[in-house]
This record gives sequence, structure tokens and C-alpha cells, in this order.
Amino acid sequence: MPTSRFRITDADHFDIQAINRIEAACFRNPWSKEAIASELTVDSGIARVLRCRSTGRVAGYLFARITVEELHILKLAVARQFRRSGGGTMLVTDAIRSARQHGLARAFLEVRASNLTAIKLYEKIGFYIAGIRPGYYTDKNVDASMMVKSL
Repeated sequence: MPTSRFRITDADHFDIQAINRIEAACFRNPWSKEAIASELTVDSGIARVLRCRSTGRVAGYLFARITVEELHILKLAVARQFRRSGGGTMLVTDAIRSARQHGLARAFLEVRASNLTAIKLYEKIGFYIAGIRPGYYTDKNVDASMMVKSL
């Protein structure tokens, strides 16, 4: 499936339900609808959705924060039926483009050390593992790989 099948738009309150469904399917400890809604109001935040061009359906999303020098990618998820179609790469690339426009020096994120598929995606985009955060994911006491990309 080519990436041209998708487009990226800013997330808004009309997307909360769809984001919540994807969130619940993708994460062991999903954010609540209230947490998602709150993230949409953060002044320093980036909230994007991946939409199917043909239907407008939300296929994925990304939440990130812009700090003084960094982009912190908080969440990236793509609905199972749309994975391996370039949508995740599109979302991260879009966030990096925004970070560069803000003059940021680097992007970083945390990912479960056991999530090799996600790690490979981020490495393909130019991130590298800069360190490990032991026990970062408290639900299973799982380590996080901290990944960084210079911009």
C-alpha cells in the first residue's frame, strides 16, 4: 500500500473516539479519552492523525511535544490493518519537519526495548539507541530504549 493512500492532518476533538480505539488496541496502558483530549490543547504539542484519503478514516496518530531544543515524540500508533503501509514513517517525518521549522536540534522518544518492529522503523528514519531506561514501563517492569535523531 503506497503512502499516497494517506494524508496527515491536525488532530481535533472530532478524532478523539477514533484515536482512543487505536490507542486501546495498540497499548497495554492506553491513554484515556480525557488524556487524549488534554493533549490536543497543549500549546507546545504536535497532534497529527493519519487519514485514509478515500474515506477520511483515522488510520493512525502521533503526539509530540516541542521543548526549547528538542522534539519529544510521546505516542505513535497505526491501526493494525494499516501497518506496514508507510503511515508510521509519514507521521514521524511530518513531526520532524515541524521540529526543523521550529529550529530544534534533535528529536527523541522512548520505545519498549522489546518492540523490535518499532525500533527498526525509527532506525530507518535515522534514530539511534542512545541509552536504556530500566523499568520505564511499570506495567511489566520493561525497559525502554531511548532513541535520538539529530535534526
